[in-house]
Amino acid sequence: MKFVELIATRNPLQKKAMNSFLSDQDEDFWSSAEQFSKGLLEVLAKKGIDPSYIADSYVKMCRNMLSQQVAFKRSGSYTCAHPEDAYESVYSSESEMSSYMYGLALSQFLWANHYALFRFYKDICSRSPSIRNYLEIGPGHGLFLIEAMRLLPDARFTAIDISPVSLRISQEFVGHFAQGRECVFRVQDARSIAAEQYDFISMCEVLEHLDETMPMLRKLHRMTAPGGRVFITTCANCPAIDHTYLYDSVGHIQRELNDAGFVILEDLPLAVGDVPEYLWETRREEINYAAWLARAEDMSRA
Repeated sequence: MKFVELIATRNPLQKKAMNSFLSDQDEDFWSSAEQFSKGLLEVLAKKGIDPSYIADSYVKMCRNMLSQQVAFKRSGSYTCAHPEDAYESVYSSESEMSSYMYGLALSQFLWANHYALFRFYKDICSRSPSIRNYLEIGPGHGLFLIEAMRLLPDARFTAIDISPVSLRISQEFVGHFAQGRECVFRVQDARSIAAEQYDFISMCEVLEHLDETMPMLRKLHRMTAPGGRVFITTCANCPAIDHTYLYDSVGHIQRELNDAGFVILEDLPLAVGDVPEYLWETRREEINYAAWLARAEDMSRA
């Protein structure tokens, strides 16, 4: 990918990490990555943005995360105290949010955990072709939404995001990568969304941005139609400039999902470091987490 070369010239440490991950990837990965890279270059050309901006955005994001990790190890808490602070400093800022979203988009193909979560999501979608009514909360860069549009041919799509900047980027990506598919995009805080029901809800990397998670999870349960499914990702001990709610373990996440009325059908917990699972909780390791959920009452009647 062109962006790998650009990043490597800016940060030699990133070059080593990227090469370690990329050297193990298969043909399917490279096909998807090259398709994304080519499409992203076309999107940038339409907007008059130099590709070096995306590489700089990725390097900036990595440096911010490293700084947040150092602070977290010292204090045991996240530096962002309230979602409103994140909105003011990140989500409503054209420069900060654009850079953040482009950096995260690249991470889907450059970070082992992010790519594994992305692949897990694609697998779930490929096994759910009969979906009719799909909601995505917080589409961010839009890559998950694009895969849903590719794999769920009969679905009607709605996407909401608290950030107008992020939502615009999602729309641009969808318009390029999923031409011919329609989606209703709305700038909206997920906490205020009406409890209309959907048979597939995707909510990736949202919970850690809230001040309270259980009200959102219970609302998510009410919005899941009978027989419907939810795909969710979040993280534990994973500091970032806009993370506010601290999950301290995989068990913490799983308990909240169960308490909200969900059954975990499948999940994928992934440590960021090369640490045995039995040490994750005691060492408070950084964890990425994804789960495929059903309503508990549906499973009890099955």
